[in-house]
Parts: sequence; structure tokens; C-alpha cells
Amino acid sequence: MAQSFQLVDGRIINIANYPAVNNSSEIFKDPITGKVFLAGSSGINWDTYTYNLLPDDNFSSNVQLRAGNVVTQSYCSLLKCDPNKILNINLISGWTHIPKIRIQVYEVDPELFSITTVTWNTQPTTGVLITTFDLTAQGWYSFSTGTTGAICLLSDSTQVGYFSSLEATDPTLRPYISEP
Repeated sequence: MAQSFQLVDGRIINIANYPAVNNSSEIFKDPITGKVFLAGSSGINWDTYTYNLLPDDNFSSNVQLRAGNVVTQSYCSLLKCDPNKILNINLISGWTHIPKIRIQVYEVDPELFSITTVTWNTQPTTGVLITTFDLTAQGWYSFSTGTTGAICLLSDSTQVGYFSSLEATDPTLRPYISEP
């Protein structure tokens, strides 16, 4: 038996013993949700995106996060993570007609939404703008997680950036937290 954890709305609240995935000492499966997690804390408790054309759907099990706009489609990515840290997120694709996509990172109130149920219609209002950055190539981008521990990635660009989520099949592409 290997150490794993119990989750409530994506937050680790209790250590318990559950079998490891493939006898790994680092990868565990939540017996309730079936989600697979790395041992210890990546600092990111959960992630999802919302989509205006499916305003009542939740995408927390998707392997990608999305931010941006294409014609009538708009996407917003939401992450709950450790506050006052650096989020490292991997852009896997997202530009075809323009040289860059500008992303805005906003704080949101973590108490106003649940990652597993939030939709376009129920997403929280954005708070303080933490930073903006331009996506110019595939690869890793890093920025502050702000003071609330919950962030929203938006874009006013006419393209969509696709990022690996915690659900990504390849664990080396998943977002993670580092010290500032």
C-alpha cells in the first residue's frame, strides 16, 4: 500500500492508504473520482476551462486548458493552486494566423466556485489583473499565482491557446508550482 489522499473540491484534506497506480511510488488514483495524481503536492489542486457555446458544461476532466476567442467561441481557464507561488504551464498549441496570443491572468475568489462544477454561466468574476504575457511558441510559460490561490486565464486575442492540464496523459507536460 502506498500513501495517497482524500480530496474535497480538489484540495488535499486527509492522508490515507490506497494502492498505487502500476505499483508506482509517485502516482496514485483517487478511489472516489478515479483521477490520477502525482504524490506530494504539485501545488495545483485542480484545473478546468469554461466555454461559452456549452455554457452549462464542465470540462474539469479534459486533458487541455484553453484561453482565447475564435469567431463566436470564447474560453476561460481556471486553476486553484497555492497562493504567492509561480505557476509553470505548458503551451501545447494555439496559433495559426497570428504571431502571438496575449493572455491575461486574473485573481478570482476560490470560495465562489468548484472546479468540478463550474461552467461558463457560473464562473467567478475576475479580480485583480496579475499579469499579461504573449504566447509566441510552444513550451513552458511561468507567472505568479497571485494572493488568492485561484486564477483565471483569459485572452482578447482572436486565437485560442491550448495548455496541458493536470489530466494530461504525459505527466511531464502537466502544470506545476515552483517557488518565486
